Amino acid sequence: MELSKISFVTCRRKLRQQTQSSAAVIENGRVRARCRCQNNRSGESLSSPRLRRNPPNGTRRFPSPSPGHHAKQLILFVVAVTLSVSLIGCGREELPNSVPAAPVLLRPMPPEYLVLARWVAYEFKSSPEEFRDPSPAETASALESGVKALEGIQTPNAEIADLAAQAVVVYRDIRLHFQQIQTLPRPRGYARQCANAFLGGLYSGYSGDLSGLAYVAQSSFDAQSKLQAIMDELNELWSAVDRLEAIQAQLPRVALKYSAPRSTSDNRLDVDMDAAWGPPASHDWLKLFNAGPGDLENCTVQVELTGGNGKSRKNVHFIGHWPAASWVCTKYSHGEPMADRADAGRQTLGDLQHAEVSIWSAGFTTNQTYVYLGAERDKDVASLCHSMTTDGRYRPFVKGMLWHTQRSVEFTLGGIDSLPGFQADVKFCRDTTSKVWSSQHPGWKKGEKKAFTPPKDVLTFDPSHIELVLSFPGTKYQYNSTMIVK
Repeated sequence: MELSKISFVTCRRKLRQQTQSSAAVIENGRVRARCRCQNNRSGESLSSPRLRRNPPNGTRRFPSPSPGHHAKQLILFVVAVTLSVSLIGCGREELPNSVPAAPVLLRPMPPEYLVLARWVAYEFKSSPEEFRDPSPAETASALESGVKALEGIQTPNAEIADLAAQAVVVYRDIRLHFQQIQTLPRPRGYARQCANAFLGGLYSGYSGDLSGLAYVAQSSFDAQSKLQAIMDELNELWSAVDRLEAIQAQLPRVALKYSAPRSTSDNRLDVDMDAAWGPPASHDWLKLFNAGPGDLENCTVQVELTGGNGKSRKNVHFIGHWPAASWVCTKYSHGEPMADRADAGRQTLGDLQHAEVSIWSAGFTTNQTYVYLGAERDKDVASLCHSMTTDGRYRPFVKGMLWHTQRSVEFTLGGIDSLPGFQADVKFCRDTTSKVWSSQHPGWKKGEKKAFTPPKDVLTFDPSHIELVLSFPGTKYQYNSTMIVK
């Protein structure tokens, strides 16, 4: 209804017809308005537990005008216009059966948007095991299907039509450069499947192992010429991927127009992230949990990552069906040096600080900030180090003819593939005497032996036990072990 069409006179007349009594009480400098609403037919107050009859003559009793009468009328008029045109209530707290708010009527999500989002946005999967590098045949088939699906989008929605037209051009370019990479001659020692692994990210939400593409053949000019031709195609292909991500970034603006109003997550959304740690872990993992009570359909998800250097990056995903009480996951690549790029395929940031997760759908729209640096990071590193072992061997002082063997300890890493850069604090203890020797290390691989040898004037006794403490940047977690010297 249009409140502008209701005159002051009409509202005041309805007030007189439906109100038995009203009062304005000025107390401690504040005005309280109190009213009792009447039943239109019987004149009964809705807040009264018993029905009351009107006077025999059919008239209605109103309180006598008082010095504050005009102020009362003004207050009641404001309340009436604000709450409803029919002046049916004076506040939800006084109505035993309050009328619920009308539901928000959403425009249905255009089916063309669903097609666009499925082929432009990154995916979530139900488990990490579902992520794998597709074969060249699978990649070629996916590109053909993507081109056909996007070409088939016909919609009167100008915004969706424009994005679809851009996506068609980008997919055709990606298909062209992929085909060129597959047909170009390889230099000796070049792995054919590496070019295909790059494209895994377009359909699985991540980039595959690209290290083979950085191979530089030094054997002959011919080999380098072949490699350069491949690199040129890869540069063009990456430019097309940049354009695809620019289209991807516009999806939330479209989804917002067809989504439910934003609300708090109310424990319905749970976010967990595991950042890469150590050379073998080239991906960050993001997991989202839909706690219910119901399934979610056609969700557009934007994840904005912020790193320690203040930089940020956004990744946009699409979830067609998300069952209640289930996790979905994706992984973000840190990129690889390839062609003219130092970090081709990068989808995340180093030294991750926090993630802002936004979800748009017809059934649920929300956003949530997940703070990773701190307790969450410490918990992840502790989990990674849970199975780590450091087998130690003490070497006592041995006097020689030309040189002496100094006291030291040697540790061998086990139970984990590798460690990133760390600080080692080795404490040699005997009774009440102890000496600490600290050193910095760029990393540690499984099976590798590391010797910790303090200067001869630092360690002058044979210890009874040795304590090893490893500290890592970006986390308060410390690994501790104690070795008994026999």
